[in-house]
Amino acid sequence: MTIRRGLRAAMLLGVAAFCCLAAGAGRSDAVGDAFSVVTVPTRPGVTVRLAVGLPAGRPAGVFVMFPGANGTGSFRIAGETALLGDNFLVRTAPLFVARGWAVAIVDVPSDHPAGMSDDFRASPQRAQDIRAVVDALAARSLDPIYLVGTSAGTTSVAYLGTALTDAPIKGIVLTSTVRTVIRFPLRRVTVPVLIVHHRADACPSTPPDAAALLPRQFTASPKVTFVWVQGGTTPQSTACEVFAAHGYIGAEEPVVDVIVRWAAGETVPAVVGR
Repeated sequence: MTIRRGLRAAMLLGVAAFCCLAAGAGRSDAVGDAFSVVTVPTRPGVTVRLAVGLPAGRPAGVFVMFPGANGTGSFRIAGETALLGDNFLVRTAPLFVARGWAVAIVDVPSDHPAGMSDDFRASPQRAQDIRAVVDALAARSLDPIYLVGTSAGTTSVAYLGTALTDAPIKGIVLTSTVRTVIRFPLRRVTVPVLIVHHRADACPSTPPDAAALLPRQFTASPKVTFVWVQGGTTPQSTACEVFAAHGYIGAEEPVVDVIVRWAAGETVPAVVGR
């Protein structure tokens, strides 16, 4: 076994052991070559599943992904494989892995199998879930940890940025941000923030003009970066769905590149795409 293969095997075993790191007993549901599905105990009697992708070598860090809509259907299990869905962050997850980062896609908690409301996304219970997830990742040296949300997933990430101020989180990323995150006390966020938004996003819940007002709300963040996305390909879905400008159709790679470069500490352009 080569050193690289040995490291990857060790890391996969470490990921599968998450269930032993959080409070209570858990299990690993399936392990595939690319993405493994791992169960993390969070609250009493409640678990959260993650689809975890690891690069070939030691990860540069880990992006914890929060998809949109009600949070369901991001991935499913077929045999020993985690099949990824169409959400922007989910379908691009392999691109992040290819760039040397680990990815952990967060599913709904076991006590909300039909999906999450916005109120639950911004609740102490959900914060407790994600704190357990973050602690499990950190315990296996999958860090630095960045929380990344898209569309309704930005409700989760914006709230968690205000609620988990003592957690080992390096930064937060908001893509296609819903206008309602303005209701959170964003002044409490003390980590770097990246905001990415498509100029042509026509979804009423995520208007570009509302996104442009967000940077000034993060008054305690050491650095707030805003990036406009333009161009892409012809939408193949309605305005609020995944294959429109809202989901960066045809502009996936520039957005992934910006997120990875920003997390690596590089200076990123104010506008990407064409």
